[in-house]
Amino acid sequence: GESTGDVSLQELCDGNIEPVMSQAISIKKLAEIIVRGGWPRTVGYASEFSYLVPREYIKAFLEEDIYKNEELKFNPHKVEKLARNESSLAGIATLEKDIKGFDETGVSRETINSYIDGLKRMFIIENQKPYAPKTRSALRVKQQEKRHLADPSLACALLDLTPEKLINDLNTFGLMFEALCERDLRTYAESFDA
Repeated sequence: GESTGDVSLQELCDGNIEPVMSQAISIKKLAEIIVRGGWPRTVGYASEFSYLVPREYIKAFLEEDIYKNEELKFNPHKVEKLARNESSLAGIATLEKDIKGFDETGVSRETINSYIDGLKRMFIIENQKPYAPKTRSALRVKQQEKRHLADPSLACALLDLTPEKLINDLNTFGLMFEALCERDLRTYAESFDA
């Protein structure tokens, strides 16, 4: 209900491009949408309550769900550090360095790879594949996947971001906005098999 629906992604993909003047949306409203996330039950909730859903979801995941998968043996404190790299091309070496910066014991690259694989299978991570318009472009092979949690609100919850904190850190705001756009475009594109 926050979009006017004036522009159809399917129509754009079909080559039907009609210029449309879009509505203005405040940076405050965008920050609220990012922190709230795309959780259907939060739409229409008062802002302060809607932010609780992603926080409680990720809290339950870190305190309960990761222990149910005995084969992975996650360390929840190390998993939390992955949120710092939302919308980045951070490689395994960067993730290893980030985790070691917060936890002296560090973590091996093999463990990081198993965390990422496990989080993908549990639908917490949904990385963005490299894209180039030409199918045989070297960019598709050379570039890293862009790191994304399934919803930018999860990264906000892990980083303890509120709309106000997000507005006061425009670099992070930009990364979270990019994650929001990627999530929504992917959702719309999947609806018509784009």
